[in-house]
Amino acid sequence: MSTMTETVNGKTYQEAYGYDKSRISSINYNTGSGTSLTNLATVMYNYNTYNYLYKLVDGSNQMLRQVNDVNELGQEKSVSLGNGQITTQNYTPEGLCTNVTITNGSNVIHNMNYDFNPINGRTLFTITYRKALLMIIYTD
Repeated sequence: MSTMTETVNGKTYQEAYGYDKSRISSINYNTGSGTSLTNLATVMYNYNTYNYLYKLVDGSNQMLRQVNDVNELGQEKSVSLGNGQITTQNYTPEGLCTNVTITNGSNVIHNMNYDFNPINGRTLFTITYRKALLMIIYTD
């Protein structure tokens, strides 16, 4: 276990890192005054059989973030968060992100689309937030 400690305005903040082989397995976030530290939170890192980090859980084993699906390039296609939200991303065969959608149940919270034009390099961003089109941006 290795630690990093900082003191800001008399308050001590410490992160304690645990390792499994050469991979990080946990981080304990501690705070307090002087030498008396209290654990605020623990985050544990879970890896699949391919050594891919797919899940973060807290000290009571509640899921904080979980990768549900990846594409053939290893890019995350679907990620669940502990608050029930799901982020879905779509990509071109070359690996360029074309869409990011965040949902909570059947409600679409955020939807962003990217359109790439390989001829003139122009990119179109369309952002929809809670069913309202917010902006369209062209870049050269």
